[in-house]
Order: sequence, then C-alpha cells, then structure tokens
Amino acid sequence: MRTMRSLRSAIGLLAVLAIAAPASATHGGIHPTARLERAYFHCNGPTKVGNVNLVTNGPVRWDTTPPAGSVADGEGCGNLDPGAARGANQETFYDAQFRGTFTGNLEDLTIEVHNLLLNQIDTDGSYRIRVWLTIDGTTVVPDTTFVDVAPQASETGASHKFLFSVPNLGCSREVLDEEGNVVSVVTDGFVTQDGDGNSEHDVLLTLDSWFIDRASAWVYDTTEVPSGITFNPDGDLAAAKANPADPANCG
Repeated sequence: MRTMRSLRSAIGLLAVLAIAAPASATHGGIHPTARLERAYFHCNGPTKVGNVNLVTNGPVRWDTTPPAGSVADGEGCGNLDPGAARGANQETFYDAQFRGTFTGNLEDLTIEVHNLLLNQIDTDGSYRIRVWLTIDGTTVVPDTTFVDVAPQASETGASHKFLFSVPNLGCSREVLDEEGNVVSVVTDGFVTQDGDGNSEHDVLLTLDSWFIDRASAWVYDTTEVPSGITFNPDGDLAAAKANPADPANCG
C-alpha cells in the first residue's frame, strides 16, 4: 500500500509540474539572432584624400579595429565634397564612398560620420545629407533619399558628428500556438539564417554633403573622429533615419 501511495504521489507531482512548466519551443526550423558589430572607416590609399584614392584603391574600407592615432600625430583621412559639385541625384567623384562586409543576419545599422569643415554651423539646427545604400548589389536605400541630421560638436570643436540609422533591413518573429509553443518563425529582409547567421554581405554606403553650399570633408581614421558603422546596434536607433525603400516586415 505504501508503494502504491508513493506512486500516486509521484504521478500527481509530475502532473502539477507539467501544468506549471513553461511552454517549450517545438518548432524545428531556424531561430535567428542578430549580433552587434562596430566597424571603423580607415584610410585606403597612398594619399590623405579618399577621392584620389578611389581611382586606384576603390571606396574607403572598414574593419573592427578602432583608430589608434591622433590628428596631432598626422593620422586620418578625408573625402572632399566641393559645394560646386552638388545638385545632381547621381553618384559623383566627390561623394564619399565606403565599402565593406558584414557577416550574419542584419536588422539595422547606425552610421557615425564626422565633418571637418563645419565649425561655423549652428548645432541647434539640422542639416540635410543625401544617402544611398546597396547590400549584395541590391539598392536598399535609393540615391534620392535625404536625411536631416542634427550635428553634434566634437570635444575639440574642429569637427561635427552626424549620426543616423538605417532601420528595418531585416526582422524575425516567432509564431506561437494557443499553448505558447513556438510553431514557426517568420523572417524578412536580411534576416534569413539560424542563430547569428554566416552569410557575408557586401555593403556600399555613399554620402553626399547636400546641406551646405561650401566645401566640406567627411573625415575618419583618428581617435578624434572614429567614423564608422554599428551593425545591429543595441538599444534605440538614432533619431535621424534613412528608411529603406522596401523595409522588412514580419507582421
């Protein structure tokens, strides 16, 4: 009798635990995640002028190594954008081009760029830049996209930081049944693989200093101007956004 009572008690306990336990994932497909990566623009040729280097070395490149040198030590490069060269919605020699790769699922990105020749601007206002973005050869943000960005003065006052985000490049959403079990996962855009993903994406970013009628220069690769891209940033995106023409939508 004691054995029978013990068995009934054990069965009752298992039943209670089964009711109290959280629903488990029964979906056998992919479960995407998105890893954060911070990349920095670096000098890409024999001169300090990215426009000149573009001809022989291609666009400015990036990697995950932060700039190590200071302007005071002669480090850094820039892309010049004369005021007279603006006005056409097309890529020109004077537009700043940045190209590199990112491996994995891609949801959003935030771009930090510094401009050297804007020390007279009013930081209480916003300034318009033209942005376009291609990923894997596909135009994601078209060259007719304008973003109004409020510049932030650097600590030295010699440059200003422009911060903006490109949201909704990819997404994923778990679909639950009535019991809370994961039965499928909806994905869209550049979120296509299980975990962080392992596909390498080719990314080309182009900037045009639309906001001012005199020469400007996008500068990078020094500790004072750590221009670059944050892929899948944590927390909130920048207030200024360059929205994709076909944003990812997972419902």
